[in-house]
Amino acid sequence: MSRIEGLLDSLIKLERPLLLALDVDGTIAPIAPDPDLALIPAQTLLTLAALAKLPMLELEQLEKMAIEQALERSGWHQGRAADLLGVSARTLHRKLKTFGLRRPQ
Repeated sequence: MSRIEGLLDSLIKLERPLLLALDVDGTIAPIAPDPDLALIPAQTLLTLAALAKLPMLELEQLEKMAIEQALERSGWHQGRAADLLGVSARTLHRKLKTFGLRRPQ
């Protein structure tokens, strides 16, 4: 597992989802409807700081890696992988086609 995959995995394992905004200047900020929900656990802050130090990746690259990781964690069960990612199974299916991802033989 690469360093970035490990960092992404630590974000996926959060107890509650964290919605982040990536600004055009490359900064990352949490989005929360309630200020109390904007509190980020220390480990998550460390993970985000480590991600910020990595070379710039295209959003599509990160998305593909997150999908691959969720599929591996779910044993390639697309419904469970979609739940891990917080997307619908239909969206995941469309992304699999977009990225040309297929279940390993």
